Amino acid sequence: FGHTGCIMFNLVAPLEMALFDGVHPLLGEQIGPHTGDPRGFERFDDFFDAYVTQLRALVGQAVEANNLLGRAHQRLRPSPLLSAVFQGPMESGRDVIDGGAKYNSTGAAMVALSDVVDSLVAIESLVFEHKLIDFGQLIAALRTDFGGREALLAELMGKQPKFGQDHPAPQSMAARVQEQVYELWHEHQNDRGGPYVPGYWSMSNHVAFGILSGPLPSGRRRGKS
Repeated sequence: FGHTGCIMFNLVAPLEMALFDGVHPLLGEQIGPHTGDPRGFERFDDFFDAYVTQLRALVGQAVEANNLLGRAHQRLRPSPLLSAVFQGPMESGRDVIDGGAKYNSTGAAMVALSDVVDSLVAIESLVFEHKLIDFGQLIAALRTDFGGREALLAELMGKQPKFGQDHPAPQSMAARVQEQVYELWHEHQNDRGGPYVPGYWSMSNHVAFGILSGPLPSGRRRGKS
């Protein structure tokens, strides 16, 4: 009873909120906590910590909403037929939706890992390591969807290392992000008393979430998959 695709989670959303001090740019509202204006950050780790803070806040909201739905399901829709085909309910005397199954995890599908990794690598390289641009210039470019900043866009798209290439920077960053994602989900239990388990796959979610996402430091344009 793993509910493997129970939550579809856009990893880009907390990145955008870290760029704009907790404001989601599409909504124009303060969705996450204040983590500071990145134009004042002195180290890349300051920005990475801001991303983790926004990620923690959204994971908490997703868990709260999902657990409320789960408790409503328990009250309104017991599933005796479903329970009959799982290991555990007969032995425990509990319905699957009450935690009777042997396996009781809830899966959360992490969408757009590559966009986050590519964006973080670009920020670390261009803003902090090589200082080719500052955070103010980057945010200004994002606000205009790179309009009039074709040279910067070409640098981001053509010269910065990308997720999936045999390059240590995105590989290391992907491991760092995944470690944080795993730890944050494992801080929570689902409504059946089981763990939350993050997974990485996409069906058409990259298209839907792309429509709901603005331009990114990776060079990805507004609304693109």
